[in-house]
Amino acid sequence: MKLILKISLVFLLLIPNCSFGEVDQEPIISSTKYYASFTGIVSSYLDYAPRGEISIKTAANIAHYKVGYDKNGRILEISFFKGKIPSNDSYYRTHMVKCRYAKNKEIRTYFDKTGSKSNMWRHYYEGGNVHQEEFVLDDKGNKIELTFKDSLYSAVGNGTGTFLYKWKKIDYRSVIQEHYDKDGNATVYRNFFPFKIVRITTDENGYSKYVSNIDSNNKIIFSKERGFATLEVFFDDYGNENGWGYLDEKGNLVNLNTPEEFGTALWMFTEKYRDIKLGTVESRSEKYYDKNKKRLANNGGVYEVRYTLDEYANLKTISYYNLDGQKQNDTTSRFHRAELIYNDLKERVKVLKYDTENKLIED
Repeated sequence: MKLILKISLVFLLLIPNCSFGEVDQEPIISSTKYYASFTGIVSSYLDYAPRGEISIKTAANIAHYKVGYDKNGRILEISFFKGKIPSNDSYYRTHMVKCRYAKNKEIRTYFDKTGSKSNMWRHYYEGGNVHQEEFVLDDKGNKIELTFKDSLYSAVGNGTGTFLYKWKKIDYRSVIQEHYDKDGNATVYRNFFPFKIVRITTDENGYSKYVSNIDSNNKIIFSKERGFATLEVFFDDYGNENGWGYLDEKGNLVNLNTPEEFGTALWMFTEKYRDIKLGTVESRSEKYYDKNKKRLANNGGVYEVRYTLDEYANLKTISYYNLDGQKQNDTTSRFHRAELIYNDLKERVKVLKYDTENKLIED
């Protein structure tokens, strides 16, 4: 079976400009809606989920996604704006994604705010020159395979060296995901998650819930290399992400054993929302805990990180505090507070850094 996979994948890569089915290049947008935010996903198996529908009048004054649908209700285009200004600072790190469909096929292609070809970015790919995602669907519309193309439409791998994803749906809430390089060898989910076979599970609302390391028998197994077996993600009923935790193979919280993770088991967020249903955030607090839910400082002496954001979802300030709630100069970034400055196009132009005495730090 593995030999067949290698041969078929190599054959695919030898024909980098092959057609991916009869796809309508200029489909008609039948309806347009506007949304204030995106719900996070942990795998490209899960569909993009713009949420928090708003009026075009409200959209003119906040960060938002403009979404065009075809007559069947399928997404054709998603583009990101800061008010009326096109922006590349979207969930997928560029301005627009175009979705095209054919029989048992779906293609997503990315463009920047000038209309030029661009690469997308998501944490589960860890980079790579991914301009186009090409999905194969089964007869029920479930994704079963994914390959990538660069801006020249040649086959390309993502940041983990993965050229091919394969999925097998278990039930309406879970799917098994595998990954392969250009030679058909198994790759990992992410470098931080060296899982060659993972089970992706969603909660009752369809939001990401678990990413589990499993064996060929769908049994959860512990990763000695990273010190956990499952990542659990926490969402509220509106699709706002509240944090994540690391579990052992029995589902218990476990402290990570790598130095850069400083023994943490939980990362938790507390938000002050402009509108919780829309997912628009005014400020956020990030805190760390061990497996006993005891407060924990990171390697920089920081227990709490505070963020403030403007109405365009731009980060305004970031500041660090220790276990006593006092100002802390993070030993890694070497400052207590940073202030981010933007121009009229909502683009970041400057970062001012201050120590605990409010003294400006010169880089």
